[in-house]
Amino acid sequence: MPDSLKAILVDDWEKVTRENRLVPLPSKTPVAQFLADYSASEGAKRREGSAEADILEEVIAGVKEYFNKSIGRILLYRFERPQWSDIHAQLNKGTGDLTGKLPTDIYGVEHLCRLFG
Repeated sequence: MPDSLKAILVDDWEKVTRENRLVPLPSKTPVAQFLADYSASEGAKRREGSAEADILEEVIAGVKEYFNKSIGRILLYRFERPQWSDIHAQLNKGTGDLTGKLPTDIYGVEHLCRLFG
């Protein structure tokens, strides 16, 4: 991971753990949108139906799945867990603004960076 992203992760950690600030949710740039943009950009460089294109698609699907499964377990700081509990309850309720959404539709790239940090 580049040093510039590591510095951003340190700033993120300080804001959440020391200043008790939460990232506003839903994110303006959710993980799903970021990965879709990345897929479109990288997919244009690969021949459709090629092994490279298939691998890109599988990796992105895997990152989404891993993110959705790990957000509540390993990607949040203690201060963020009550916010996750509220969102998780809304996702499971099946009514309201979050109906049919996944964590990748709500959380942003700052949380995605934690996955790789």
